[in-house]
Amino acid sequence: MEQTSELAVPAAGPASFASAINEDASDPYVWAAYADSLAADGDVAKARGAIDHAVNLGPHLPPVLIRAAYFDFTHGRYDRGAALANHILGETSAFDPLLFSYLQYFGQGSEILGVGIPAAKRPAQAWAAWIGTNGSEDEARKTWGWMMQNHLMDQPAALDLTWKLWRRQFFRSARGLWSDWLGNAGGDGEVPTGQLIFNNRFEDTPNGSPFDWSIPRLASIEVLREHGLELHFLGRENVKLDGIRQSTTYYR
Repeated sequence: MEQTSELAVPAAGPASFASAINEDASDPYVWAAYADSLAADGDVAKARGAIDHAVNLGPHLPPVLIRAAYFDFTHGRYDRGAALANHILGETSAFDPLLFSYLQYFGQGSEILGVGIPAAKRPAQAWAAWIGTNGSEDEARKTWGWMMQNHLMDQPAALDLTWKLWRRQFFRSARGLWSDWLGNAGGDGEVPTGQLIFNNRFEDTPNGSPFDWSIPRLASIEVLREHGLELHFLGRENVKLDGIRQSTTYYR
């Protein structure tokens, strides 16, 4: 007696898929499209088999894996979808925004960091940049803590996330994160009560954060810091020097 597997194309299935699979049963793209068609028709069991078969045929093809991840996220297989997202993010940045949105939306109440987001610098920093713009203040703070714990943060990424929180008016979190970075990067890292003034004698080159001095660059002015801040007017033109500023926060 002839037996058929769950992945066999049913006689009543779309002729285009039956023809394509008969021509090349090893094409993962065809199986992924077939899974989408089955899911749209409500045949979730066969769709699940088809999408899993597509992944088996193309385990290193991100376009196939992204479709499989979406299927898993939308059909109650979050852990499997997160594992696929982790793999894709470790291979390419091409699908970062899409995967990040999936993980944030479908992962509410689930562990994302270290599961869907790999503990690797490139995807972790991309996630931090994305969540700084699209996530909640709490999500940004949790991301920061996880990245610091796993040594995935560097100065540019720390600056980027601090500025994103600052511009969204999450001032307390921005100050806390940047102070935490200074402490771990060799500064005092202390967060005093009252106003927070960094580099108050201009001894260091401004670090680019909201909490350090911003000094405009002008061709006719030379800026030196050998003995505090020194400004040398080179006499090339009449200039108006303004824009030297620093942001502070104050909490009662």
